[in-house]
Amino acid sequence: MPERNDTVLIVEDDEAVRDAMREILEEEGYAISCAINGEEALRVLAEGARPKLILLDLMMPVMNGWELLRALRASATLAGIPVVVLSSLSNAEAPGDVRAVKKPISVDALLRLVEEYAD
Repeated sequence: MPERNDTVLIVEDDEAVRDAMREILEEEGYAISCAINGEEALRVLAEGARPKLILLDLMMPVMNGWELLRALRASATLAGIPVVVLSSLSNAEAPGDVRAVKKPISVDALLRLVEEYAD
């Protein structure tokens, strides 16, 4: 698969889920950054990463997905990065500018989702 210019930031505390998504997307040529919680995601972004998409879990230690969303929206430089919330919570509702997808997500659905944000 040819290398894409698209970077995806996966923010997920479950190592197995994070690694599975990373492997699937890397096989398709996406560049992947990972963080295990919102605080680590902010550090990755502060180091200059500008992903085309953030795949965000909600229930995480240290800084959860809701807290990260608030921090992203409060930042002029980060507010425009598209975010898709991936949650096993059946009642997870995201703000109007954030898409919410129920976990578990199939490989095909994950690839279609990420492709929507690719160049």
